Amino acid sequence: MLDTKSESFCGAKWFNSTIWLRPGRTASCHHNPGHNIDLEEIKTNPSAIHNTAIKKEERRMMQRGEKPLNCQYCWTYEELHPDNLGDRVFLSKHSSEEDLQRAFDAPWDEDIDLDYIEVAFDRTCQMACSYCWPGASTTWVKDLKKNGPYVNLPTDIRNHHSHASYDDDGFDYGSDNPYINAFFKWWDQSLHKSIKTFKITGGEPFMSGYLWDFFDMLVEGRFKTDAKISICTNLGIPTEKVHKFLDIVEKTGLNFEITTSGEAFGDKGTYVRDGLEWETFVRNFELIRNSPLIKNPIFIMGTVNAPAIDGFLGFLNWVKEQKEAAGSPGAVNYSITPVRFPTYQNLFILPMELRQQYSQEIRAYMDNPDNLKWFNEYDLVNINRFIHYVATAEVPHKEVKIGWDKNKDFDKENRTFDVDDLSQDFKSFFTQFDQRRGKSFVDTYPRLANWYNSL
Repeated sequence: MLDTKSESFCGAKWFNSTIWLRPGRTASCHHNPGHNIDLEEIKTNPSAIHNTAIKKEERRMMQRGEKPLNCQYCWTYEELHPDNLGDRVFLSKHSSEEDLQRAFDAPWDEDIDLDYIEVAFDRTCQMACSYCWPGASTTWVKDLKKNGPYVNLPTDIRNHHSHASYDDDGFDYGSDNPYINAFFKWWDQSLHKSIKTFKITGGEPFMSGYLWDFFDMLVEGRFKTDAKISICTNLGIPTEKVHKFLDIVEKTGLNFEITTSGEAFGDKGTYVRDGLEWETFVRNFELIRNSPLIKNPIFIMGTVNAPAIDGFLGFLNWVKEQKEAAGSPGAVNYSITPVRFPTYQNLFILPMELRQQYSQEIRAYMDNPDNLKWFNEYDLVNINRFIHYVATAEVPHKEVKIGWDKNKDFDKENRTFDVDDLSQDFKSFFTQFDQRRGKSFVDTYPRLANWYNSL
């Protein structure tokens, strides 16, 4: 259906939005690099927290069949294998065929209301995952304040971990945030009529005062909505917060969904997801899974960097066990994203022999009928394309970005790095990561130890 519009068409560019309200940034989905929202424009047009100049330019490109640079995630997957689906297929399914046709036919610069919105009120988080950064985690901020920026990372051009400005511009909890004001103004004007899914992410939303203020609004009836409310949580939170959340669900009677994350089993996962206790994660997950108050499937998003691939098969088997315990392949859904940035944590840096071994092991697991029967179509699309990616991706994702200045000029960047340079930065980062966090890469991943020590 998308191909009847153009070979690059994606409904998310019109009807889907991720918005980080603390710094005032937005993207069409979480695969896109975020860009700044025009603070002046939202004073008169609150929908400009989504309908930005960059997105409108990318809509124009998609109507003409051109592939925006910022959407490289989907193009990479689709080019690896003819059967691979990019996430633009799943993201477009939020919208009706009529709405997608209307978007394709509409003037490219028209303001559009959303079907699906993902909002991060702030960056409060109790974890500091290796591939995350201070802009999305207050615990990462504490690391850099205590120990200073990571050093000797020349390929870290996005300054994920090597910048000293950990207190970036933004509006913290309790301040008068113009981006949050614009969001609620837009909601009251028109957005509440069109929205189908309202997703709240972070940081860790359950650690944010904004989420509990929002829950108070729901209980008191000050934020009326028929939309599904999805909470994206790492589930490493104290279990009493989960019980408190379930009380909110019962009081409001609204349609809630839980999305969580994971990609490696046990210690292999908590090494990457620093700050997560595996037993707490499992306990909270099973509490949600068993609750009759949550009527939607649980979604798990895996974000796989080079170390995590070593624990991926164990996590995949744990997902299967959770499906078995729930009695349905559709009770838990699993999506998988390879870490793209920082580029030095991409799977590409691992030796091809190791990558192919991991890929073959995952394929052998999925070829077992007793395992296969517990994975639904959504899971299989994600798993199969990931198997192809692990075994065949030959170059890392390019450092591409469309930037926007006050004159609304579009500045294109395209940067690539040699695998040897990226591997050296991998070793440099995790050496410092171990020192700061009290960890040991080689003890956690003995299968990777010889390669790691050779860098």
